[in-house]
Amino acid sequence: MQTLKIGIQKKKQIYPLLGYEKAPVGGSKKTFERKLSECVKWNTDGCKTTEINIVEIYKQPNDTTFEHGLKGNTNGCGNKGKLYWNNNSNSKFVGAVLLNKIEYFENNDKIKNQFVTIKTLSERCGFKTNDTETANSLSIEIKRNIAKLEKLGVVKVERKYNAKVGKAFIEIAEDEYLKFKEVSKKVWKNLNEPVVESFHTFYQFINLVGDTDNNQYIKSLYYEVLAKETDIWFVFETYKLSVITNENNAEIITELTDMLLDEDITIQEKINNYVEDKEDYFLEKRISMQEENKYTPSGFGKGFLWYTKTLATANNAVVF
Repeated sequence: MQTLKIGIQKKKQIYPLLGYEKAPVGGSKKTFERKLSECVKWNTDGCKTTEINIVEIYKQPNDTTFEHGLKGNTNGCGNKGKLYWNNNSNSKFVGAVLLNKIEYFENNDKIKNQFVTIKTLSERCGFKTNDTETANSLSIEIKRNIAKLEKLGVVKVERKYNAKVGKAFIEIAEDEYLKFKEVSKKVWKNLNEPVVESFHTFYQFINLVGDTDNNQYIKSLYYEVLAKETDIWFVFETYKLSVITNENNAEIITELTDMLLDEDITIQEKINNYVEDKEDYFLEKRISMQEENKYTPSGFGKGFLWYTKTLATANNAVVF
């Protein structure tokens, strides 16, 4: 493979070398920078935060484009409009995997009629990780893609709403589910504790901070106040998905299917690489936040709360 070698470059000077007319913005920029390893070798020794020391850039064919945007775009389609993906985006990859796995699940008699949580669905799709932030991010992407595939008429989505009452799990109506979420949010926001300001919900706090000795007091306080409002401990949503095949969505299904086909690498290998990229991203983010804020894992220092508040804002979801 032909290569180009250059010295230290500003990040914004790298984009034209890789086929961009201008620097990506928003989620596309962040994702693009995470995926630079696909087309460059670099190190950051002696570099400022705005610089990157490029050791080698792989020379790509002229028709190669790099579009790793996280956000889908909305294109008008009749009066309703439909939600699509950016070409070759991370979100589109997750949608393709989801569609591929749903078709497989439908042919498995043991699980095809099961309602499952987002966490279970994520693991069944091969998105397995022990990193909490990565798991949370994957769950968010899967939930968003379920909504996209449903709006596009590609997947039929059936939902059930569940609650834990005492030691039992029961099915509840959607309005009860939504009512509890409002009650639990009110209870969380009314706790007279500084840590509450850093998270949208109690479950976001538990998922991002972890169920450790440090937060046992907050946890017990929350449940004590919650018990005065309701008998429910927590609620969660489960899904049963099936693919809808017809002339209207045949092109979308083909496009998503083609995204996963590769003679040299299996779908699971692609999934593993995707998960590893996410794990590396969150690891680098934690290291960066620790250096900037002198974060001490064993306490609730200012740096820790600043970091988790930032992460909570970016990952406003509950993992179940």
